[in-house]
Amino acid sequence: MVSFVYLKLGKIYRVEEGICILICDLKEFPVFQSNLHTIVSVAVGQGNQLYICRHHDILLIDLALKTTLSLYSTQNNNVFLRDIAYRKYNGEHNLYFSTSGGNGTTIYMIQNGVAVVYHSYNKNQLTMPDPCNPGGPDIATGLEPGVFAFDMGTTLFVSNGNSIPCCYYKYSDAGDSGVTGQLTRLHVSQINSCWGFDCIDSNYLYSLTGKDTDSTYVEISEIHLTLPQTSEKTVFSQANFPDFDKRVVAISLDWEPLGFSSIYAIKWLQTALNKTFPQAVPLTVDGKFGPKTRSTLKLFQASHQLLVDGKYGAKVKVKIIELLKVL
Repeated sequence: MVSFVYLKLGKIYRVEEGICILICDLKEFPVFQSNLHTIVSVAVGQGNQLYICRHHDILLIDLALKTTLSLYSTQNNNVFLRDIAYRKYNGEHNLYFSTSGGNGTTIYMIQNGVAVVYHSYNKNQLTMPDPCNPGGPDIATGLEPGVFAFDMGTTLFVSNGNSIPCCYYKYSDAGDSGVTGQLTRLHVSQINSCWGFDCIDSNYLYSLTGKDTDSTYVEISEIHLTLPQTSEKTVFSQANFPDFDKRVVAISLDWEPLGFSSIYAIKWLQTALNKTFPQAVPLTVDGKFGPKTRSTLKLFQASHQLLVDGKYGAKVKVKIIELLKVL
């Protein structure tokens, strides 16, 4: 199962194999204490880095150092940032953001602190089936969505966002300096509007779907896994993940594994042991690999015929994931 991070009420959580851990409380940083409602998107960077996109600026958070750094500001209150993406491609690591307004969307790439236009598209290029005339000619969405994502290769994906039907489109040949491929409509969803999405490739799109209910939050119904031209299915909703509710405002797939030694890896282990090994005394989820966590881990290893050494490694995680899938 893919892992992802999401933002809810100023707190950033990470989900892997159905186990959710708190990564960061933005209210701990002075720069976020009074304007959490302006956050529109998050992106996972390398190691301990997170990128936060607000209406008019982009900030980098170093989770290890507990610091923030301003990377970009529009310097123009009439220009709103809409989405952000961190892309690893061709040996390079780049940050992109989008603005929407007027006739369409512009995607920028940040190079040495400077925003360089990467690609622009007109809103009328995003056609969709006419809901008032099924089977008739396509119509332009007429929206200014600005929602986009990259896969792990050379494809740029965009969406018409807050519209039903909600459509996903792709540009092939998205290289280092821009887009040369053609725009193709990939999938049409009648379920909900899209407020953010990320993807693995053209076959697996993870979308944050819902409807706008007020001026502060989007009512998120669920995260959908879209398999273009075949089906859609819910992978997260309140039905199977009670903490996932209407106050969620952003999603980003997390390509980096947690490993086995970071504070977040230990939080995942502690939470997973509490869930898969309930006969033991519940552990405090604090990210510290202390005597109680080691003792519980040894009991778990003994119970499942693993080497009893009190060390958290690949075999322990494989067994935990195996148990999580049958819960």
